[in-house]
Amino acid sequence: MAITIILLLFCVQLDKCFSFVLHTGGIGYVQQMPRDNDGNEMYDSEAEIILESLHEMLKDESSNFSCPHLNCISEDPILLRDQYHGILGRVVILDLTNCPQKSFWINTYGDEDGSMEEMRLMMAANIDQMVNNGIITQPILLSIMVDSPMNNLSSSKNYNEAIKKEMETIIEREISEHSLCSPVSRFHEASYQFETSPKITSPSLHVQIDGANINGKWDTSDIFVFDDLVSHSLRKRLRDTVLAHSSWDDRNLGPDTQIWERGGLDDILEKDSQTECSCWGLTLEATERLCFQEHKAINEMEMLLSSLFRNSIVCRLPEAVLGYNVSPLTANAATFGDKFSWHIDADPMLNPPSPWVDVFGRYPNRSVGKPRFLSCLVYINENWNYKKCGAPTRFLDPPTETCYDVEARPGRVLIMDQDITHTVVSPNKTAGRAPRYSLVWKLIVHPTTSSQDMKSLFKHSALTKGKKIGSANDSK
Repeated sequence: MAITIILLLFCVQLDKCFSFVLHTGGIGYVQQMPRDNDGNEMYDSEAEIILESLHEMLKDESSNFSCPHLNCISEDPILLRDQYHGILGRVVILDLTNCPQKSFWINTYGDEDGSMEEMRLMMAANIDQMVNNGIITQPILLSIMVDSPMNNLSSSKNYNEAIKKEMETIIEREISEHSLCSPVSRFHEASYQFETSPKITSPSLHVQIDGANINGKWDTSDIFVFDDLVSHSLRKRLRDTVLAHSSWDDRNLGPDTQIWERGGLDDILEKDSQTECSCWGLTLEATERLCFQEHKAINEMEMLLSSLFRNSIVCRLPEAVLGYNVSPLTANAATFGDKFSWHIDADPMLNPPSPWVDVFGRYPNRSVGKPRFLSCLVYINENWNYKKCGAPTRFLDPPTETCYDVEARPGRVLIMDQDITHTVVSPNKTAGRAPRYSLVWKLIVHPTTSSQDMKSLFKHSALTKGKKIGSANDSK
């Protein structure tokens, strides 16, 4: 049967002959559409592409398949303006309420709890593949409705408003269920008092690196160094937390094998398969203790980070972004002879299919009004003579292959964009077996307005333009 697609800008009374209804929000018209062999555009909108894709998937599963129905609620993004910002707002509801084949699909794909999650995941994977192939521009948050109470509404206006409200609820539920925006301050007592003078909260060093024109605007990644942010007391308590208050003689014996293991630092999404991971990282047990148990020093540091960023919401990296293997808190213990690879921590433009991508989409880091991916590193050694022992954090400017080193100093805080190429440098031979420790937070900093400049986040903004490395000098 030929597929008849009806594009409706306003809802009409639904006819039960439709096999399913596809409600779309935030899915507008795009400039580049697939063309047929004669060069004619095959569709008017991405909504039509998605409708046909789902139609093709489902008609193979059931006979007597009738025509689907497309109901475009809004071409504008579905947003939660008073709660969350930077949302992509592309929502699709597959409505099976009046579908003749509804019982077949429920029996085939229905879960014990009455949901259609298996079916939703199958369809979402198909949509993700269309994004990867460039057929549609951005991911979509997909939901399946089997019993809509909205069909009895008296007017099309009320119906459309109810569907739009349901789309907002779907976004809000996805954010809540996957903890996509859970401020660190929500979990800690608000009893910590900090000095917030410019001397404490202004970077002692600002470096710009990896410059490029992004969507017509010049962009660089940032490295910020703070030498007065963490007190001697807090640094010591952070070290004790990571090392579990161990009395192990690491200066002569190396890392404590009850806490550290070779290859334990396995929090990089994509690694060079030809480079053996020989560095010391926390054991799984130590990582879970660090991430999920209550630690006053960790709480205090996170509250300090919350106070550092002005008008922003500081969150740990949710598991739903990169998966279980990439923990929001980790640590490393670099020793002489260790081998490390160049890597990035994450890039919101390259994130894999996930609930995060369905809600916030893919976008360049530091985009206006979008969550910014940052990492925070604290050097927690009691003593570390950099001139003798070395072990900096090294950054790479890929266009020019220029490197820049940040010295490891006890108590120093390094905040950097997660899409910067960097590596740990192993200590010098003169360090002996002593490890150079660092504690790392993977953070997402959310905007509080849709137009917020995510390049200017700190409470005290008296920053120089920053030292420019390599391609960062090429701004025109």
